[in-house]
Amino acid sequence: MNIYRIREDVNRFESLILKNMDADWEIGDRFDGTPFGSSWRPLEVEICRENNDDRKYLKGDFPYTVGFGPSLVLSNRALYVLEPLLKNNGELLPLKYSDGDYTLFNPTCLVEALNFEQSDIVYFSTGRILNVQRYVFDAEKIPSNTIFKIAQIPLLDIFVTEHFKLAVENNNLEGLLFKPVELAR
Repeated sequence: MNIYRIREDVNRFESLILKNMDADWEIGDRFDGTPFGSSWRPLEVEICRENNDDRKYLKGDFPYTVGFGPSLVLSNRALYVLEPLLKNNGELLPLKYSDGDYTLFNPTCLVEALNFEQSDIVYFSTGRILNVQRYVFDAEKIPSNTIFKIAQIPLLDIFVTEHFKLAVENNNLEGLLFKPVELAR
């Protein structure tokens, strides 16, 4: 079994930003594995333009979205391909975007697979986890879910299985980077 931490490729592909950052900034702290359900209202997003950046960015299938916590934004093309893998692992939430359609995926599948002894973890002085520099998972604790977060740190990262990675690659979806996660020996 192979597990990967995913990240958006912000160096090559366009990013989005909350259009009304002042009013909606607190939303990023709510992606802790809890469903939004009927309380969700579609948030407006727009292309994030850097003042000092003359590079041309590609329009990808997974734009990074400034202002959201660990979630995954998908183009319609990516949603069509990946929806069967996503639907039992979280919720699909609409976004408002004037130049196309994007959907936000909020992962709600939380697992306790982090191997604390073998992972490289940075802690706050209070004992809470600040960051994980190297993840190591206990293989027997990994569910068959294709996309999930770690229960103890749901605001840090999203993880996917090989099945998800292959679906992205086999359908030429662009904009995600996959970093392998070690499994405990």
